[in-house]
Amino acid sequence: MKFEIERKFLVKNTTFKEQAVKRIHIIQAYLSKD
Repeated sequence: MKFEIERKFLVKNTTFKEQAVKRIHIIQAYLSKD
C-alpha cells in the first residue's frame, strides 16, 4: 500500500525572509510506475 506523508511546520516569525538571497519557483509532481 502506498501512502504520502505531508509535514507542515508553524514558524514563530518571518525574519528568515529578510535573510533570503534569492527565490526559486518549485513545481511538485508525482510519478507512478503502474
